[in-house]
This record gives sequence, structure tokens and C-alpha cells, in this order.
Amino acid sequence: MGDIRTSPLVLGAYEARRKTHWLVAWVISFVVGVIIVSSVIHEVGLSVLDAEANSYRGQWVELLTNAGTLLVLFLWLRLFERRPFASVGLRGRGPSRLAMGFAGGIGIFIVPVLVLWGTGQLSSTGSAHTESGVSALLPILLLIPVWIVQGSTEEIVTRGYLLQNNATQLPGWLAVVLVSVGFGVVHLEFSPIPLLTIIVVSLAFVLIALADGSLWLVCGLHAGWNFAQGNVFGIPVSGVPRDVSLLTFGPAAGSNDLLTGGEFGVEASLLSLVVWALIALLAFPRFRRAQLQRETDRVPLAAYEAGNGASTDKPEAG
Repeated sequence: MGDIRTSPLVLGAYEARRKTHWLVAWVISFVVGVIIVSSVIHEVGLSVLDAEANSYRGQWVELLTNAGTLLVLFLWLRLFERRPFASVGLRGRGPSRLAMGFAGGIGIFIVPVLVLWGTGQLSSTGSAHTESGVSALLPILLLIPVWIVQGSTEEIVTRGYLLQNNATQLPGWLAVVLVSVGFGVVHLEFSPIPLLTIIVVSLAFVLIALADGSLWLVCGLHAGWNFAQGNVFGIPVSGVPRDVSLLTFGPAAGSNDLLTGGEFGVEASLLSLVVWALIALLAFPRFRRAQLQRETDRVPLAAYEAGNGASTDKPEAG
């Protein structure tokens, strides 16, 4: 893949005054941020609200769980690495790229749904919800910030912090593979099609983020894709159904789980795998053009490696 460190997304890691070993970065992000802090907040939040995980109130608890993960990363970056939180890839045209990605994520999800519905694999009355139709519209719209925080948290942790941290210490291709495979594994679904689809989705997001030099677009894509699944079409998101949905799509009687994704949802379907593989293939030439253009000027990278590009002080070892 060449030297991905020339991407502004990765260059943000060189702003750290103290470096984090790449293995420690995984522990901080997933063991502390996700497994410990996020899980505790999730259980406490559901208990306090007396809510089920897939209920409307349960979805609002997800806002707190993801905020907990972000807080762990924020404190680590500020107190240990001593660099701005925005350096993980949150610079540039934020709102416009986020909105573009959100609309794009919804649009991408519509493709496999329409194909599966048109071929009789999905039924428009294939799922049950406590609230659906027009009465669910306002509650659903209010959930958009929840999905944006959820999708953005996963992007900030994986395609942001872990990718840039790993890329500064490991070969670029290995950093990409670790982030993509790791993202698939943490979804805890090891059936071949859903696991492979999630890995391919991650690869597509990596290529897009590296080409853009920021996370804003992929944050929007991630949030829009999940929002469309769970609260627009009523399809489980990574195997988790939602109580409130605008529409009530689900597998039709006699449908093929390989095509519909079964209980895991459409993202576990062969069609979604093909769609995201095509997106990754289309993203690769754009990534390469951006990379080749940046590689013509090695001065910025040399400056960052010498001392974060903005200061003559070298980062401390840690």
C-alpha cells in the first residue's frame, strides 16, 4: 500500500509528546474504553432507566456508553500523549463532510434493501416493532445524534486512533489489516459472511479516511448506514433489533439467509458484501491518487517524524 504515513490522518499521531506502544493502544481503546468503561455504563444506564437494550430508552443509553469510550481516549490523549483530541482525524470540513457521509450511508443501505425486496427475499412487513410508521418519525429523527455519536466513536477509535498509532510503528499494510480484522472480531460474530463483510466495510472506510485525510466522511457513512438499518427499515444492526422503526422490513417467508442476512441483518448478506467490496475497489484508486500526490513531497513527513511538524521538540518515549 505504500507509505500511508503521508496522509494527514496519520500525521496527527506525530503531535504526541509521548508515544504509546501500538499494543498498549489496543488495550487502552478496547479493554479499558470498550470492554470495561462502556460495558459498565451500559449496564448501569439500562438498570437506572429500567430499559431493555433494544428499546427506545435503551438506544439513548448507547449515547452514554460511547461517550464513556470517547472520554477514556480523550483523557489518554490529553494526559499521557499530550496532544489535541482533534488530532485523531477531526479536522477540516467537519459538518459538511459528516452530513454528506450520513446521506451517503443511508443511500448505500437502500441498494441491497431494494434489490432484496424486489426479488422477494425481504418483506415490507417482515419485522415487528413497538412503534412504527408515521407516529415513529419524530422519535426516530431525535435518535440521529445517537447514531452519529455511535458511528463516530467506532471510527475515532479504529480508523482514527488505532490506525494512526499502528501506522507510525508498523508497516502500513499491517496497520490496515490489524484495524480491519480487529474491527470485525470485536463485533463477536464469527460466521463467515458477516465477519468478512464487516472486515471489508472497515477496509473501505480505511481507504476513504486515508484519502480524505480525516474521519468526518466515514463517521457520517457509518452513522447513516446503521441508522437506516435499525430505525428506518427496521432491520437488526449487527444482530441487534430496535423497537422503534419507520418501516418494518424483514426476511420474507422461505427466504435465503445468505441473501437476507437472517437474524444478523442485511449487513450479513452476500449482497452487502458485494456492495462494500465494490465501494472498497472504487475507493482504492482515489486513495492511491491522494497518496502519490503526497509522496511527491516528503518534507512534511520528515518534519513530523523529527518533532511533530509544528515543534522542534521530539515526542518523549513512553
